Amino acid sequence: MEITDSIPKEFIDGLSKKIDFSNMKILETLLIEYNIPYIKRRIYDGIQILYPDIKHCKCSVVCHRASYGGEYGLLEIYGLLNEEEKENDDVVGHLDYNDVFERIKKDYEG
Repeated sequence: MEITDSIPKEFIDGLSKKIDFSNMKILETLLIEYNIPYIKRRIYDGIQILYPDIKHCKCSVVCHRASYGGEYGLLEIYGLLNEEEKENDDVVGHLDYNDVFERIKKDYEG
């Protein structure tokens, strides 16, 4: 018996599937267009955007295989949550670029 025999086939198949980073790319394009500061870096098998920077991070945006919605190319955030979201969890996932951008833009414009 091989180690992979005990791992569900759907999981193994999912590992070979490429992640769609289009939401993250559009978010980054909007941040650049509006001159909103951010840091982008690799995290696990995906991407993280930190707004406005690492030291003063108000929002971490991630898209990777283990993030909420990452398998569908959707984004997960930590920070800039509304009160209802804060009651349920520390993060919110399955967001598209517009959901995330509107939160960051609103905070940036103060």
